[in-house]
Amino acid sequence: MAAEPTSVLAKPHDAAPQIPLPSPGRLHTVDGARKYLTAGERAAFLRAAEQGDRETRTLCMTLTYAGCRMSEALALTADRIDLAAGVLVIESLKKRQAGIYRAVPVPPALLDALDLVHGIREH
Repeated sequence: MAAEPTSVLAKPHDAAPQIPLPSPGRLHTVDGARKYLTAGERAAFLRAAEQGDRETRTLCMTLTYAGCRMSEALALTADRIDLAAGVLVIESLKKRQAGIYRAVPVPPALLDALDLVHGIREH
């Protein structure tokens, strides 16, 4: 039996260029709480991540640039990182049904960091 692919970001975890992120669908919850970080908060988050090890930085970059949930980032495996297409293929864990994926375009700086730190091309 083939071994299950292991997450490249499952360990506790480079500064990346500023890029515009897509606008979220709903900015607030039904009770008025804000759901997303502002551009300044995202930049501060990435600066703080620079203090961590390489794995921490790539996790924080993935969360920031892919806009995924923590559980989705931690479930990401090397075979779901498409360097040529510039996307992460993320299983949508919120859908409560296995096997629903979305391709999320991410900046080259994130792909380069993932490859450098986690050896994506080697898998």
